[in-house]
Amino acid sequence: MSYILKNATLNDVEDIYNIMEHTWNAGTLKTDAGLEEQHRLFRLLHSQTKIRLEIMNNHLKYLLIKQENITIAFASYASTGIHTRGLKVHRMFTEPGERVSYYQKLLLDHIEKIALAHGITHLLLGKGMLGDFSMLGFEKQVSTAPGITNDELIKLL
Repeated sequence: MSYILKNATLNDVEDIYNIMEHTWNAGTLKTDAGLEEQHRLFRLLHSQTKIRLEIMNNHLKYLLIKQENITIAFASYASTGIHTRGLKVHRMFTEPGERVSYYQKLLLDHIEKIALAHGITHLLLGKGMLGDFSMLGFEKQVSTAPGITNDELIKLL
């Protein structure tokens, strides 16, 4: 099945939010007390308004994977700042049931191409990223550079 990669616009906010919610719900505790607490926590951390503002203010860029005009995965990323010349991937979500590692690799490969085209020297994965990214060239960061914490994964380009 074919897919397309595209930069998100304000028209994609609901799709981004829905993938986050579906992924979150697929991983929540299935007890009554735990489920309600998990939903409360999700609503505190994520909202369509927050995503909309991130896009409008150019705080984060969102890269989407669509199949048959349906968004199935996304990554959000931003510059690490003028002093570190990197891109940081903040989030990657894939609809539950999709091929997570395959789509993560597609997203990261495309973000790497964007970085190289802009003379970026490295990619960072935020500390909340789940998965084994060592096969994609990422390793544990050990640095004293401003803006980089040692719990992030880095790939030098």
